[in-house]
Amino acid sequence: MSDSTTRYILKSVGIDISTKFPTSPISFRKILNHFSNITFIQESLDPKTDGMYIRCNKGHFIIVNRDRPIHRRRFSIGHEFGHYILGHDSDITQEKNSHHQSEVEANKFSASILMPSDIMYELNKANMSISEMATWLRVSKIAVAFRCFI
Repeated sequence: MSDSTTRYILKSVGIDISTKFPTSPISFRKILNHFSNITFIQESLDPKTDGMYIRCNKGHFIIVNRDRPIHRRRFSIGHEFGHYILGHDSDITQEKNSHHQSEVEANKFSASILMPSDIMYELNKANMSISEMATWLRVSKIAVAFRCFI
């Protein structure tokens, strides 16, 4: 996922990543509302299932496990939205298939949209710790650490 693609998506939905907020300006509510052909649902799912993307004749559906912590749900929403943007087939994200190429691509997309490189640069310049970045971005510390390397 290129930085320019991330910037384009965020700009097209009206998210200005240069604006300073108490927490990250990345709002999936705003993003998904812009894509009116996607239905977003939070449900209790199998404990091994974080989320799923379903593409069918009734439309596109992103379903995430509401029993997960907020930072996990946000990453899962980004991941499943990545499947949509990247044109992947329907997907159920479970632990067992996390290394499949489309899963790796969706993970990179989620990291890119939740933690745009411009924001990461500014947070790093402000000498924020990984823990502070994770809190501000509303993602896990592990997600921040991985994002620093991709």
